[in-house]
Amino acid sequence: MSMIERELSPDLLRGLPPKRPTTLNELSFERRKPVRWFSPSTLARAGAKVVLSLVLGEYLDKRELQKSLASTLPPVQCATDELWVDFVADTADGFDASYSVAWSASQRSITVDGRELPRGDLLILGGDQVYPYAAAKEYEERFRGPYEAALPWVDEQSDRPVPRLVAIPGNHDWYDGLTGFMRMFAQEGWIGGRRRVQTRSYFAERLPGRFWLWGVDIQSGAYLDTAQIEFFEAAARSMKPDDRLILCTAKPSRADVNEESDAYDNLAFVEKRLVPDRVTTVLMLSGDKHHYARYEAAPGGPRRVRITAGGGGAFLSPTNNLSETVEVPKPRSVASCIPLKHAEKETLTLRKRNPTASRSRLLSLRALAVGRYNWSFTSMIAMFHSRCSSRTATRTTEVTTRR
Repeated sequence: MSMIERELSPDLLRGLPPKRPTTLNELSFERRKPVRWFSPSTLARAGAKVVLSLVLGEYLDKRELQKSLASTLPPVQCATDELWVDFVADTADGFDASYSVAWSASQRSITVDGRELPRGDLLILGGDQVYPYAAAKEYEERFRGPYEAALPWVDEQSDRPVPRLVAIPGNHDWYDGLTGFMRMFAQEGWIGGRRRVQTRSYFAERLPGRFWLWGVDIQSGAYLDTAQIEFFEAAARSMKPDDRLILCTAKPSRADVNEESDAYDNLAFVEKRLVPDRVTTVLMLSGDKHHYARYEAAPGGPRRVRITAGGGGAFLSPTNNLSETVEVPKPRSVASCIPLKHAEKETLTLRKRNPTASRSRLLSLRALAVGRYNWSFTSMIAMFHSRCSSRTATRTTEVTTRR
């Protein structure tokens, strides 16, 4: 059954969850191998997408057009006193890794360190749901296929609520100007047994205990669009003093402003202009970097935590090169006329990383086996080096002969 046939099935059009599949053909997709990032053809195609995204990014930005779509804001009151949330980012590389994460997030419960954790009522996808670049087939086979196979249906008679799904785009989702992302996530329907509930490339959710969750689309690097600003301004009007906010972005929010002066611009704008006074941002959650790292503010003040968790199935990023401390602007301490690097700072300390620094160094030794796993890339480098060496030898011979 194709994606179009599933989307147009009578049950899904009536808003009903998908039925339990009875054959593998009903979950028809190709189990894709991990992306060969050093393959010359992959490098060429991905490089072309990156160049086009950088050169034409401002012209391909469709966020302003989203103003014509329905604006889905959270209800005034949360219906439940308890809500479990799963966060997955950087998902769709190869089937084995992606399905392993999807399977763990789809079980009714898993046990971690002796504690039973139920399946999340809300799944947050934190960016880069497609690799190596946005395309309908890549979304279908690298993301949707593994997640439908892990949770193809839900039991309507269960005492648990039907799980929901929200997502924000990462840079790989942006390579086609969000066309594929909007088709996959920003329309009513289902991905396996999870209901899609957003209509734009960003979202707002009201959580129990006076917590709010904002998923902000700041991946393009351009200023926030007016439609998104109006959306979060409307959400902010429903917030009360002393509410607490979780900000979810596709870029790590712990970037050292002294080193990446433009990495914090949009995030600082959100905190300064959109988050109401007396509302505390207690957690900033992001992906992009394919590891786990938790930074915390110094004790004594409001507990502010920043987590990077990009271990959804993509290749692993090192952790041994992480700074033990980073400095970021304090909330609402940035005046519009003062550069971020001159704003008042707060120091965040690295409290937890996975893999550990020693484990990361050990795993990095596998780079010595690049010739075995990426023979086409090493062959290309060898041919290029041989050609350059041959030309250098020829020129040296010519010079010697002339002398």
